[in-house]
Amino acid sequence: MSIYHLGLASTVTTDNTPVWGLLAPSDQNVEVREIMITNNAATSSVFGLGLAASAGTQTSGISVTPASANDTTTGHSTGAVAWSAAPTVPTVYFRRGVLGGVIGDPLIFIFPEGLIIPASGELVLWNIKGGTGSASFMVNVTTNE
Repeated sequence: MSIYHLGLASTVTTDNTPVWGLLAPSDQNVEVREIMITNNAATSSVFGLGLAASAGTQTSGISVTPASANDTTTGHSTGAVAWSAAPTVPTVYFRRGVLGGVIGDPLIFIFPEGLIIPASGELVLWNIKGGTGSASFMVNVTTNE
């Protein structure tokens, strides 16, 4: 197994909607080690992180990239901030958190033992309640796959 990273930007203007997703390939589980969200706008938001009840259809998903500069093999999981068919709200959230209305505010979820996304499953960051206006975020993930 190898360590991979991916950073994506997301803009959300609607409550109760997905902000970001990480889709596991159909033939293997993916282990998530860390997720960091930073606020790029002076808008507060409440987030939940969980497995989508039903995975979405990602629009131009981006593969995770290797942590080592010597490794040129991309990972198998893909991240996205847009879907042609959105994932559905998680039944249970593994973590919840709030980003205050301060640019640069971080929210970090660490999983020392790993959080497993089952094959074909999608881990989603859900905007439970956002502030008024447009909210902009950076979402960074570290995986082991």
